[in-house]
Amino acid sequence: MAGLFGGLFISVCGLVLLMQAMFYAWATVAPGFAPTELYATYALGFGAAGVAAMILGAWRVVASIRKMNRLSRAARMSTPSVPSETHDDW
Repeated sequence: MAGLFGGLFISVCGLVLLMQAMFYAWATVAPGFAPTELYATYALGFGAAGVAAMILGAWRVVASIRKMNRLSRAARMSTPSVPSETHDDW
């Protein structure tokens, strides 16, 4: 469960990084800002980090769900499907 919430948190952090990248990309071409090469580099760096964080977060969520399903399936398989002797009257 921690992996699930961790993956969601990483994905949200990736969205924040992408918003930062969009701001710097806008500031690179906005008329009120002096266009600098540094803002374009920031936009590229934040964008790449945001995409990487989104992919990593999605991978952690999927891996966590698969692990929880595997553990749940193992728990179901280990329980007997035959009713116990104390419940013969059912």
